[in-house]
Amino acid sequence: MDNFPWKRNEVAVNELKKISYQLKVFKIKVKGTEILVKDLDLYNLQKFWIYVDIYSYFQRSSHFESNLLQISAIDYQSINSILMISQLIKKCEILAVRKVKDLKNVMRQMSHDCPIPYLKDLRVDSCPDLEYLIDYTTHCSVSYPKF
Repeated sequence: MDNFPWKRNEVAVNELKKISYQLKVFKIKVKGTEILVKDLDLYNLQKFWIYVDIYSYFQRSSHFESNLLQISAIDYQSINSILMISQLIKKCEILAVRKVKDLKNVMRQMSHDCPIPYLKDLRVDSCPDLEYLIDYTTHCSVSYPKF
């Protein structure tokens, strides 16, 4: 779904909510969290490319590419409050975070049960409050991969 007029298509959004738990493959670009469908259940997704920034410079090249979640130009509290994003972070292989406000510790804040199990590629760009990518002073039950 690209450039979908969410606010004018409540019927279509409600239909998407009803079938979201059945989806296996999903690609969507949305301009920001204010139009994200907060009631989507994307737990069963196997392949996805989610861009929370319609002006994304990152484009996928094939259907076999890794699961991607790109989050741009929003604040951390918005990310943290949306179930859909929490579900996707646990499954993503490429996590691109750009211009996220109030994000101080990427791995701890993005994945509360650290680390992100399938993550292969982490891209962080222009986050004004960033202090750590991976904070080794925080203990978790699983060790982080060595880069």
